Amino acid sequence: IAVQLHTGRVDPTSFTGELLGVPEIAALAAKVSCAPRDYPTFPRSLPGGVLVELTDGTRHERHLGHQRGGEHNPMTSAEVISKFRVNARAALPEADAAAIEAAVLELTEQPDLDVLMTLCDAGAAGLT
Repeated sequence: IAVQLHTGRVDPTSFTGELLGVPEIAALAAKVSCAPRDYPTFPRSLPGGVLVELTDGTRHERHLGHQRGGEHNPMTSAEVISKFRVNARAALPEADAAAIEAAVLELTEQPDLDVLMTLCDAGAAGLT
């Protein structure tokens, strides 16, 4: 929550030592608490919410009954591609991530999954 408030995003790079060492993020994190809440859409979906109380007492609250990217709250194709790029590049060299992205986007034109599987195997081998 603190990283989201400070940077405006949360992705795999949000949990690196670099961001964890930012004093403003640590100060925000010290003000964050968590409380369970029942949602009628759970367990079919992974709902959640946030309540932010400002120093002047103003409260802002938002809840999502369905996780972003799920059947009931879909992402656009552009959002899926963007999310893939951020996540893949956190684990793979940029060229490998780009090759896998291109292979996935061309799947309907391929006779089988061989090209994609070869790229994924090569990427996984590079992680060990």
